[in-house]
Amino acid sequence: MKCWWSIALLALLACSEQEKVQEEVKDRTPECILLESNWTFKAVNDSTWYPATVPGVVHTDLHANHLIPDPMYGNNEQELQWIGETDWEYRTVLVVKEGGLAKKHMDLCFDGLDTYADVYVNDSLVLEANNMFRSWRIGVKPLLHIGENNIRVVFHSPMKVTKEPWDSLGYELPAGNDAAEQKASVFTRKAPYHFGWDWAPRYLTAGIWKPVYMEVWDEVRVHSVQIMQEELTDDKARFLAAFDVESTERTNANLSLMLGRGPALVNEKVSLQPGRQEVFVYFDIENPHLWWPNGLGEQYLYTMNASFQIENRMVEKATETFGVRTVTWEGEVDLTGTAFYFKVNGEPVFIKGANYIPQDVFLTYVQPEDYERLISAATASNMNMLRVWGGGIYENDLFYDLCDRYGILVWQDLMFACSMYPGDSAFVENVVQEVEEQAIRLRNHPSMALWCGNNEIDVAWHNWGWQTAHGYSEEDSAKIWNDYVHLFEDRIPNVLQWLDQDRTYITTSPMSNWGTDENFNHHNMHYWGVWHGTDSLHGFKKYVPRFMSEYGFQSFPELATVQTFADHSQWAIDSEVMENRQKSYKRTDMIVQFMERNYQTPKDFESFLYVSQLLQARALRIAIEAQRKSKPHCMGTLYWQFNDCWAGPSWSTIDYMGRWKAAQYKVRNLYKEVIVIPEWENDTLHVWINSDRLDSITAPLRVAIGKLSGQPIYHEIKPAIIPPNSSQLHYQYYLPNPSADMVVTATLGNEPCLSQQHLYFVAPKDLPLKKPNIQVEFHEGQEGYSMTITTDFLAKDVWLDAGKHVLEDNYFDLLPGTMKRIGLNEELYKHFKKELRITSLWDTYN
Repeated sequence: MKCWWSIALLALLACSEQEKVQEEVKDRTPECILLESNWTFKAVNDSTWYPATVPGVVHTDLHANHLIPDPMYGNNEQELQWIGETDWEYRTVLVVKEGGLAKKHMDLCFDGLDTYADVYVNDSLVLEANNMFRSWRIGVKPLLHIGENNIRVVFHSPMKVTKEPWDSLGYELPAGNDAAEQKASVFTRKAPYHFGWDWAPRYLTAGIWKPVYMEVWDEVRVHSVQIMQEELTDDKARFLAAFDVESTERTNANLSLMLGRGPALVNEKVSLQPGRQEVFVYFDIENPHLWWPNGLGEQYLYTMNASFQIENRMVEKATETFGVRTVTWEGEVDLTGTAFYFKVNGEPVFIKGANYIPQDVFLTYVQPEDYERLISAATASNMNMLRVWGGGIYENDLFYDLCDRYGILVWQDLMFACSMYPGDSAFVENVVQEVEEQAIRLRNHPSMALWCGNNEIDVAWHNWGWQTAHGYSEEDSAKIWNDYVHLFEDRIPNVLQWLDQDRTYITTSPMSNWGTDENFNHHNMHYWGVWHGTDSLHGFKKYVPRFMSEYGFQSFPELATVQTFADHSQWAIDSEVMENRQKSYKRTDMIVQFMERNYQTPKDFESFLYVSQLLQARALRIAIEAQRKSKPHCMGTLYWQFNDCWAGPSWSTIDYMGRWKAAQYKVRNLYKEVIVIPEWENDTLHVWINSDRLDSITAPLRVAIGKLSGQPIYHEIKPAIIPPNSSQLHYQYYLPNPSADMVVTATLGNEPCLSQQHLYFVAPKDLPLKKPNIQVEFHEGQEGYSMTITTDFLAKDVWLDAGKHVLEDNYFDLLPGTMKRIGLNEELYKHFKKELRITSLWDTYN
């Protein structure tokens, strides 16, 4: 819960710097005194203290004090591993002025400590923290005195803390992505990707990574509120609000509840007892507005304001934002196998989205505008879901608030991935506390759609050969698996059923393995036959599951991003820096192999970067078209991965610097609510139309066949009647032996069209391309700024270098006889008029 400010207390409890901070935040952190100033830090064994930033982590503090080079540059990762093996100490001073100890409760609160941390107040040990994903509240009033009070936090290296349990366990728990011999990650409730991953460096951070503050209160405190939807009709929505309240004494209070600034819906007398208790009240919303995912309707949000008054004094208040909607996960057995799909407000929804990872290795680098940029990019790309992957973190409140606002459903993994974990009671109880806290924090968000226990652990245990690789005995195997069952099939679901009855919990993802054809008829799938297996890109077309929750293909960022971490001497795919940036065990050789099958050899390093992005976009197009075309057999596609935590080759479609890769533009077009899908099979051209709309529409379908030079061969227009929520074949044309210089253009709708796709009959490397003469005209008028682009021969995959700006379209194909119009803002208009860099596929070979 957010706490509320007491101006009287502000004058009593503060040091001069804290007073300045409090004055800046008093309207947003009532009754909370931020303790984020005047921190210093040092290595435990050193004597020199340096200024620290809180919230922050030790790596960023070391860099800010010029004690280490930039951890994100070059191969500095390899030279800085000592930081994660060192113990660190942070300290500050809290000054309590006369009268500052008047309140009954003075709680020292840490929203996040990373990870093993001992907290001292005036040299008294008050907390031994051991979980990055939990918050900590300690009553410290008896330890405080008027004047200066010392607060110290000592962080212990996970490598040191876990050495004894690692040595004494008797067997090695698998953790393939932990880049050290001693797998500290399996014992440590810390973001797993910090220990290394196949797209991330290994940086074991430590620090006060979330806000720290003193919370003071006298009579009543609301710890949390749960808003439960009990009934929903067109005319009325009924809710039960459950308040977790703590009172210092036996008293009567008045509970008032309203929506926004409207009239009170509830005015009830409640009897409070000393200690923690729950207070329940019902309220109704007449003629409710529904919350819908992006693309299906409005994201209507209600705000509940509640207050507790004692003797006409307001002693506590609480605010929660929520939506009126139903979200269900469906997994029934059907004629094909086992379904996996979501219904929102009773309507089956085809899920379009991606897997989301933390936005940085150093989490405190991520700013609110970064969240806004990324979630709005998901919305602009026509996504309706992000999967918060289990090897990262439970995201901060802003992430979920933005998903609520933009209509992005959240598939929430718990933070377990690709490892087995210990089963001792201390570890399990720590996890239970973690899950309880996250469930309470996130359950009111309308965007929250699903809880998932872990990423790939079940499928790994049964298919990856861990038992043989680690030489487990039958007893060891039974113990490890029973520990898994106890945690993920017993304790965690019981916690979630108790605290969040509104959502389904699934034990793991995927629920079906891609090893056999039959498995594609059941549940959800992480299909890695392309990349980790031996399948060609057309494996994406052949193997379509009921729901695709992971798949993807790597690419490199563009040169402007590479320049942020490597100098000119390292601009080669086999350079020392680029080799270290490539964390996949398949290495960059996998990109090269697929590139050789699909594209001609790029002429230089920068061209290789560009073509790698075209290859990734091509892979995702094959996959997404196949999955959408197969609806309702397949009801969702979440590709790997949306974003990056540092700069380098990865599966991301938006790079670390925020630049959209070619695949992100491709995804935006493929995730439109209505798309046209042209295919050529068995000497016949087929054109499918897929619609996610909840209403039927009619639009003209244009099919044109021509030469790359622009010479027309065939053209037809026919009306297409498109049912709601459908995928249907709308057009067929017998076309035997098409030549390499032919192209099909399928267009649905008038200008601006609903969807347009080009179909070629050979791989890009076999297209008989010629140098296109690309012409650009700029326009300025009452309708704003724009540019139009034309060509005299096919310009394939035209890239307009717009820096970090996102264009209406990019990496597009331009045919002779057509004109591409791109709207511009004033900044881009002026920039492009002065300097416009255009690249097409032909340029990368010549």
